[in-house]
Amino acid sequence: MSSARVKQSAKSSSVVTARHEAAHAVVGVRLNLPLAYSSVRSEVIAEGGSEGGRCSYTKDKFLSVGYTALVEGSSEAWIKVLPDPEARERLEAMALQTAAGIAADAESDLKLGDVSHQEDLQALVQIAGALGIGISTEELAVREWMSRALQAAGVLLQRVDTGAAWDRVRVTLARKRYLTGAQVRRSGQ
Repeated sequence: MSSARVKQSAKSSSVVTARHEAAHAVVGVRLNLPLAYSSVRSEVIAEGGSEGGRCSYTKDKFLSVGYTALVEGSSEAWIKVLPDPEARERLEAMALQTAAGIAADAESDLKLGDVSHQEDLQALVQIAGALGIGISTEELAVREWMSRALQAAGVLLQRVDTGAAWDRVRVTLARKRYLTGAQVRRSGQ
């Protein structure tokens, strides 16, 4: 494979991942969640390898890994004080932030069960469990709750500025590869 082809494949993969992670970041900021950072990196991988976060595979065996994180311990603190209404509201907001990555991919060929959504789907199920909605995507209540979260996240991405903030964060994240929560807030407002 030529060097130009390798660079193009890595770039395409990281652009898709930057779009996905920027969606998590922008929705998190819009919902006033304590965003720590958002990051994207690309690399050639061995067969079947990945570490956590959002993964985008291409036929050329490239992996683009992205991760958007809240301040450490945030979700645990909210879960600990349930059924407190404010904690429940924060966990519902976290679900929308998680769903935003999947909603961002809705315009592409990726389907809800795509391997690149595995971590986001698992996180949504965990949040649903903490909220007492259910513990499996086999449960209708969980599926309906996830569907509502995906719809609401899509609205939040396009709200107010028809996606301009999302685009700014995506472009900056693709270029810089790492943004702090404060940097996302400045770009995503």
